[in-house]
Amino acid sequence: MTRKTMMGMVCGSLGLTLMLVGLTGPARAADVAPLRLCSDPTNLPFSSDDPKMPGIYNEFGADIAKALHRPVAYHYYKSYFGARTVRETMLSNKCDMMIGLPFVGEFMGNDVVVSQPFATESYALVTNKGVTFASYAAMKGKRIAVQFESTPQNVIAEHPDITAVTVLKPAEALAALAAGKVDAAFMWGPNASWLNRQTYGNKFAIQPIGGFTMSWPVAIGFGQKSRPLMHAINKVLPGLKADYQKLEIKYGLALGKPIELSRIAMRSSLIVKVADTVTAPVAAPAAPAAAAAPAPAAKLAGDPSMDPAVIAKGREIFDGTCSHCHGPDAVQSDWHIDLRLLNHRYGNDMFKVFWTTVHHGRPDKGMPNWTGVFTDKEFHEIYSFLHSIQQRKQTQG
Repeated sequence: MTRKTMMGMVCGSLGLTLMLVGLTGPARAADVAPLRLCSDPTNLPFSSDDPKMPGIYNEFGADIAKALHRPVAYHYYKSYFGARTVRETMLSNKCDMMIGLPFVGEFMGNDVVVSQPFATESYALVTNKGVTFASYAAMKGKRIAVQFESTPQNVIAEHPDITAVTVLKPAEALAALAAGKVDAAFMWGPNASWLNRQTYGNKFAIQPIGGFTMSWPVAIGFGQKSRPLMHAINKVLPGLKADYQKLEIKYGLALGKPIELSRIAMRSSLIVKVADTVTAPVAAPAAPAAAAAPAPAAKLAGDPSMDPAVIAKGREIFDGTCSHCHGPDAVQSDWHIDLRLLNHRYGNDMFKVFWTTVHHGRPDKGMPNWTGVFTDKEFHEIYSFLHSIQQRKQTQG
């Protein structure tokens, strides 16, 4: 074989290879599946469906997709229902990942896995500039705005020498502070920083609060079947740290290191932030018209499990979905929705009332119907947890 013949064969082979790559390889962007991001359309500073102001998570999702050499696409769904949102979007294969879930390993019955954390988010204390509170003791006699059914509301309720001024929306808390009706606002930090920047021109000082139930690392959630994607994203996340920090500055989230006001006497629990950052409530689903509550399996028979593992599982599910309204670990200052008082209210009918409520909901009270979201086994685990924390006497926090 002559040198000329050999070179011709090599060149021909190379030309065929280049032609095949040109037809089917990754160079053709149209052939690459988009990275589908679960997103809330009305949850700034994190996400929105406004292309001019897409939000920090949407922009970070685009950065991740670029690092993976993929286009990005967004599936919009309001995040009010927390774990239910995850089930109806990511776990229903409508999107591939959800940015902003807490870094807690596996949860939701191991249906969801999370990436390495990429940031820390926390509640914050908002004050007029020059005013600081380094502890709860320093707030004695002060008026503190707290959002209804939030962790700060429950915490402030444990301090009778602090006056809690309850508001329904984050914007109302800062409006009360601006009007001099309160001395500080204790609220979700990203909401506080966004409103402070967009509405008040950075008029207020914002101090992130650390400690249990106040601050936690956040990550990206995936369905179990998307572990390969999770591993791929874990590889590129370290290289995107600077990009995320730039987005924090752009959207006003770079607030500094959290301080811890004091230790809170509450058990370890999982807080799902998706439900805490909602900006527009979604109406609760209507109850089924005339269906009777399904009979629990005979082996359940209304008897709670005393197995610590079952109780722990029930606590995990509860804190992942129910804590937004009923408080982390069911610690709730409003006795009307304090689930530690179920036995006091209903006595021997406690299980019957619980079983009917979770299957039908109470739309007039804002309680959704959870049928189809959780299994009867999971309901029983939740009930076992609630049974384990019942208070025999009615107390108001």
